[in-house]
Amino acid sequence: MKEVKTFGPYGFNQAMLDTALDHASQLWGELTAYRAGNLSLSQVDCAQGFYPLCSYCEYNGDCPKFPQGVQMPQWEPALDKLAVLKKQRTTLDAEIKEMETVLKLVHRQAGTRDWVNTANYRFRMSVAAGRTTLDKNALREELSEIFCFEHLDDIDVDALLARCERTGEPFEKLSVSPIN
Repeated sequence: MKEVKTFGPYGFNQAMLDTALDHASQLWGELTAYRAGNLSLSQVDCAQGFYPLCSYCEYNGDCPKFPQGVQMPQWEPALDKLAVLKKQRTTLDAEIKEMETVLKLVHRQAGTRDWVNTANYRFRMSVAAGRTTLDKNALREELSEIFCFEHLDDIDVDALLARCERTGEPFEKLSVSPIN
């Protein structure tokens, strides 16, 4: 019992409640905008951390969810720069998407399928085929019907599909969360 560290207690905190309500309102607004087609998923601002409110919690500095690791304050500037670059990327992605939308509209209004030329560039809009995916539920149903019709009911369709699944290689992921 020597390893036990007390944490809390959590009492009512108006600031945390207000923060949670503000974030809930923001998330709801973004969900509504996404459903209406006015916002893409890449434009949705997401909280970082193990839980959506962790980044905003005033107790996350010594929260047991975040193991107390090695102190390396010399990397603070690199993390600050990373945060700035990610914010710039979000802004740039939105600006790029907006400019591409405008140029697609210009091409459409030009009434041509050929290239539109400027002094230094040319552009055109084309339609690319959508991504092909496998609907596993539909495949499961089809296989079940075929096996039933062929009197092969003893074949476990889920096991068959599981044997055909492949998992990609593991990859490293960097998670960054502010300490309050």
